[in-house]
Order: sequence, then structure tokens, then C-alpha cells
Amino acid sequence: MIDTLLIHLTDATPNPKDVKAGWTAFVIFLLMFAAVVALGFSMAKQFRKAKRNREAGVLPSTARPAPQIPVAGPKQD
Repeated sequence: MIDTLLIHLTDATPNPKDVKAGWTAFVIFLLMFAAVVALGFSMAKQFRKAKRNREAGVLPSTARPAPQIPVAGPKQD
């Protein structure tokens, strides 16, 4: 009982009429969205550049040749 009373007295919950969405948070959200889009375009550009360089032979291919494993033929008795 005393715990509940103390929580209600010390908890400074704002009035719902006083809480509203602000323009500052919206602008920050839009800036973050623009940053993610810019980073996505930059990453795609770098991928295209790496692909061109790999095809031109500047970069080594990531594909490794398959190991050569000797295969035995059918057994003959």
C-alpha cells in the first residue's frame, strides 16, 4: 500500500495533453532516412566498381577451383 502511494507521488508522468509529436524528431527521422539511402547508393556504386575491376582482371576472382580428387574406376575381379 505504501509502495503504491510512493510510486504515484514520485512518478512524474506527463499529462497526455502535454505530450505531442515534435517537428524536431520528424526532421531527425528524415535526415536518418536520407543518410541510409545515400549509403545504399554508395554501396551499390562500390559493388559495381568491384565487379568491373574483377572482370578486368584487377581483382582476383573469389571462386576457387575445385580440388582434384582422384576417382577410382569400377573394380575388376
